[in-house]
Order: sequence, then C-alpha cells, then structure tokens
Amino acid sequence: MLAVILGLMAAALFAEMGLRLSVCYTDSAKWFPFASFMKQREGGIDNIPLFRESQDPLLSFELSPNIRNRYIRINSDGFRGEEYTPEPLEGTRRIAVMGDSETFGFTMIEEKTLPGNLQLILNSESGKRYEVLNFGVPGYNTIQESRVLEEKVFKYNPAIVILYYNFNDPIISPRSMLIRKTAFHRSYLVSFVDWAISRHNTSNEIEKHYDKIIKQGSTEADSMVDFYLNLHNGANFKTTKSLVQKMGRVSKSHGCRFILVIAPELYDFDDFKKYPYYPVHSILKELASTEIEVLDPLPDVIAIGKKPGDLWVAYNDSHKNEEAQTAVAKAIARYLTKNDFTDKK
Repeated sequence: MLAVILGLMAAALFAEMGLRLSVCYTDSAKWFPFASFMKQREGGIDNIPLFRESQDPLLSFELSPNIRNRYIRINSDGFRGEEYTPEPLEGTRRIAVMGDSETFGFTMIEEKTLPGNLQLILNSESGKRYEVLNFGVPGYNTIQESRVLEEKVFKYNPAIVILYYNFNDPIISPRSMLIRKTAFHRSYLVSFVDWAISRHNTSNEIEKHYDKIIKQGSTEADSMVDFYLNLHNGANFKTTKSLVQKMGRVSKSHGCRFILVIAPELYDFDDFKKYPYYPVHSILKELASTEIEVLDPLPDVIAIGKKPGDLWVAYNDSHKNEEAQTAVAKAIARYLTKNDFTDKK
C-alpha cells in the first residue's frame, strides 16, 4: 500500500512538472490547447493573476485591479489603462470601447490596442482632445459586456459607447475557468483535470456543433465558418440581439451615442475575395436603429491588401495584429469625424 501511495505521489509530481514545462514551451494551441488556457489564466503581473472571481454572478470573473507589467496595466477600477476621473476634463471628448480580447489587446502596448490606436488617430487628425477608455475583457460575451456598460462604463460619462462585436459574442457560457476556483487550482495537474472534465461535459453550442461536423466527416475550417453562420441564426443570437438593443436604449437614456462596430473575422479562409462571413455582417447591420449605429470596417481591412493569415497576431493566433487594428481604428475615426461627433448632452 505504501509503495502504491509513493508511486502515485511520484506520478503526480512528474505530471505536475511535465504540465508546467509543456505550458512554458508549447506555442501552438492546436497541439496542446491547455497551454493556451493556462497562459491566459496565469498571465498575471508580479504573481497576481490577471483575472479574479467577480462578486457579480453575471460577470463570473473580472480583471484584477491595480496590477502592472512592462506593457499591461490594470487600473483601480479593473479595466486596462491609466486612472480616469469620473468626468472628462473640460474640452476632452470621451469614448468608451467595450469588447473581449480583441479590444483588450493581450499582445499589444496600450497605444497599439484598438482603443489606444483610436485615441492617437483622433487626437492627431482632429486637433481636439479625446480620451478612449478600454473596457475590453478577454473572454467576455454580450451578457457580461452589457453588465459592464451599466455598472462601470456610465460612471465615466462617455459621449460615445462603442461595442466592438466579435462573432463569438453570442456564446453565452461564461469562461469562468480563467479564474482559480480553489487554492488547489494553483496546481497545474488539478487545473488540467478540471479543464479536461469541463471540456468533456460542456454543453455549449460549439461542442455540439463540432461533434455533429466530425460525425459528418467535414473539416475544421468548414465547421468554424458554418458554426458562426448558424450561431447568428440560433437562440443565443436572439439573446445577444436583445442585449445589444438594450445597450442602445440605455446609452441613449444616458445621453450617449451607441455604435456597434463589427469586428471582421480572419479565421478559416485564405482570400478576402472568398470572405465567407458576409451573412453575419448583414444580420448585424439589421440592428441599426435610432438608438444603434452600426459600422462595418471590413472594407478598410481588405484594403490593406494582405491575406487574412498575414493579419494575425501570430501563425497560431487569429487575433488581429497591429496593422489590422489600425485599419479598424482609422475606419472608426473617419466615421466619427464624418458623422458629427458631438459631446454628451
């Protein structure tokens, strides 16, 4: 019995060491997706995790306030950037940008994120003073973004609220595994077991759809395009649509313009001439109303003249790189300049 116990302890120790080394040295999420998950969860600063559990059950998790590293800083209110006063300085026009990891900009310095880029462009080209606040949180969906708008964004009295909409926003299952649930989750082995069980038991639409695609013998590329198209015609999008409309109404009641900016998708196709996601763009454009403005920067991204994969952050990371984000920021800045940007009334 003692030999068995010692053997199990030794096996667990080697497994722990092996997982930690694998996470450190594995670059491709394709081969070991757990490594990508742990790099996000453990991507904190000064040994403080980037994420913490939220007291708000609708958020589930949130950014840890007051942490810094070489290029990421989270302020005391738990969003990326410097400290801001509730009211903008006189003569300063304030914009709040909400979203997920595309807005947050994991791999970018503040000035190169979408909000940072937008602020630089507006300040340099308009001759006026702008502040663009980054409320992006990696892994957030529309439910969480709606909560952030009402509980945090309006405290800073923006003139304009922008929702940078990604095609996975209707996936309503919170990514709560990004936080450590217990002290035992400091162990990579415990986290791996929990992660593996959660992936096996998950009931979200992606897994169901992938199972169906695999049984049909289709490729992964086909499945993701098909998944996004189906997602925007399913029950989850009805929830998302309702939430976006609510955000538009609430923003208007606070005297803010609300702009839905469609994030061009760069995944699972190799030529913009064959861009497969136009139906999703059309569905989102139908949300335009007296309370919601809709902007599609896809033409600006196509005008860069590169293949989709050349606009990825890395060969295994389809988040938009600085060049693509700059094109989106320029499209937003041009739209705001053309469409009579006025201060909050």
